[in-house]
Amino acid sequence: MDHSDTESRVLKKVYFIKKAREGEELVTLLKNKFKTIDAIRDVMGWYREGREFFVDLCGREPAGDDDRPRRLRFRISRWTSAGDNNRSVLGAIGHILAWLDEELPFDIALVPYQQLEPRPGTYSLN
Repeated sequence: MDHSDTESRVLKKVYFIKKAREGEELVTLLKNKFKTIDAIRDVMGWYREGREFFVDLCGREPAGDDDRPRRLRFRISRWTSAGDNNRSVLGAIGHILAWLDEELPFDIALVPYQQLEPRPGTYSLN
């Protein structure tokens, strides 16, 4: 994997999808669409580069009958089969688009594995 120094030091990338305020619907809609396009482009780019990362989606408002916000995590890893990685990438993109259509606020985070420190007493297979 050949990443630039700046890109390899990325702790994580976060995209905030906001709920529109009254009178700002069109501007917010356009901003949210551009942010999701950027997030999807980064998911695809990181996957093509062979990076190992999580795609975390976190709703900022409760969904449905329970009072808990929605949370989803998709894992892309070299230790996972190509089919499973493809399903994770497509699942993340599908949920990003579905949540965008619901017009609820949520966050998209891309978290590289190499930034995750092992816990004391554990070892890494890398």
